[in-house]
Amino acid sequence: PRLVDGVEPEMGPSAPWTLLLDRDQGLWVGDYQGFIYGVTDGTSRLAAHWRQRPPTAETSVPAMMQAPDGDLWFATIGGVCVQSGDACPPIDLDGLGFTPATSVRAMFTDGHGGVWLGARHALLHRPAESARFRSVLDPNGQPLTDVAAFAEAPDGALWAGTRGGGLLRLSEGQVDRWTRAEGLSSNTLRAVWASPEGEIWVGTEDAGLCQLSPPYSADPVCLSTAQGLYDDAIHSLLPDDQGRLWMSTNRGLTWASLGSLRAFVRGEVEGVFTVG
Repeated sequence: PRLVDGVEPEMGPSAPWTLLLDRDQGLWVGDYQGFIYGVTDGTSRLAAHWRQRPPTAETSVPAMMQAPDGDLWFATIGGVCVQSGDACPPIDLDGLGFTPATSVRAMFTDGHGGVWLGARHALLHRPAESARFRSVLDPNGQPLTDVAAFAEAPDGALWAGTRGGGLLRLSEGQVDRWTRAEGLSSNTLRAVWASPEGEIWVGTEDAGLCQLSPPYSADPVCLSTAQGLYDDAIHSLLPDDQGRLWMSTNRGLTWASLGSLRAFVRGEVEGVFTVG
């Protein structure tokens, strides 16, 4: 794919899915049709376009990130590519036992400069000092699969939400897992946020919001529309500087006070108030 300048603003994304604000305050938008747009000063730029398939989830841009070196990474129908000038050359993922073209759903850079790719059939990690990715395995030697979201806790542990396999914690070579059997309201997760206090907040696809508190020995505490959430499908989580936790849902954007959410977790209130 090539970067193409001069796209008119009205040709901007009609079905946006992913957003990225880069370090220069440039906004990048990926949509369901495989377009990537860079938006600066109210103008829109077509960065890449793939037309191999109809506009379904398989042709979309499910993930974008900016690496520690400033490079922009895009996961698309054409695989994973890294912007370089006017080009976006693909990352070599050959030999890792899966087809990258339709697999990568989430990307993340950790505090050590390592890069993580969450794919349908593998969890891939490239340490900062390495040029190659490796597949991360569970304690039984099987690949960790279907990772859809990442977050890094203050203690350096990496948390990963999966689509069907619950919540993972990776730390110092150990992998721990939470599922419905351990108290999650769903095994299908869409969003993970680690607070500065080490709390892990998890947005599920169909059963609301769950929270785990350090040292993570107690069962998760979960809430849904029955306790005041705006919707039970939570696709992303984002805190702001006013003490609110924003959530994107099937019904649109909503927020709840982190104070009220924490009061619910502590058992001090029976529900929360959300604004949507």
